[in-house]
Amino acid sequence: MKPIGIRREKVRLPNARKLPVGVILDTATRSTIAAAITNIGTIAGFVVCCFGTIASAEKSGIEGYLLKEVEGWAVYVQETLLKQEPEDAARALVLLSEQGRKVIEVIPPKIVRKLQTVPLWLSLPHEDRRPRAEFHQDKGWLINNGMIPEKEKGIEFTNTAILDREVIRMPMLLLHELSHAFHNLVLGFEQPDILRLYQKAKENGSYDLVERKNREPQMAYAMSNHKEYFAECTEAFFGENDFYPFNNKELKQHDPAMHALLEQLWSE
Repeated sequence: MKPIGIRREKVRLPNARKLPVGVILDTATRSTIAAAITNIGTIAGFVVCCFGTIASAEKSGIEGYLLKEVEGWAVYVQETLLKQEPEDAARALVLLSEQGRKVIEVIPPKIVRKLQTVPLWLSLPHEDRRPRAEFHQDKGWLINNGMIPEKEKGIEFTNTAILDREVIRMPMLLLHELSHAFHNLVLGFEQPDILRLYQKAKENGSYDLVERKNREPQMAYAMSNHKEYFAECTEAFFGENDFYPFNNKELKQHDPAMHALLEQLWSE
């Protein structure tokens, strides 16, 4: 999970009651109304999508959540989220579908099937925790933080309000979180080659000051720990990351040993 900071914007319509009958609107006002109507139409589409999702979703057996299948993944959608923020919930489901298709396009089918066993969760933000996307690896941590233990080994999105902006910043957002699941459930977090290359990168300082998309150069998020190193490099290997190395070509040039390891680990 990476830091966020996005503001939301509203589109305002001119007050129709203040417009006299037969008035001829200037070009700027007509453009404003047209843009607002387009925006409303888009939102309405999301709401319809959301209501369709509610209608077609199943009871999950977990209190407060409905179950929906999206591109082969089980998605647990919080009923409170659907009631309070239907547009955000609908948009999040659309984005998860798009993200899921990206994963299916680039990851070998055998591994995709393993990744599709990882459940996804859409929820409102938890109290005292910043909205985020995160892989829940430990049941004890969930219980201690007031969350249901059923979310263990799943990926939860509490940032549905800004998810559309997040996938622009991180085009491979779902793959990033699925990488944590793959690392934990298939490879094991103590996979020796990942640990060795992470330690090597820390010691040689190759990620200490790198470019970041639309930001000032800074230490790569990959240096947070060996788990983020694996997930960040996976983003670059299969698509696009928001820290340098940004793509497969740059990863191969910047960190050839990790590039070779990823080629091996993601093909087994």
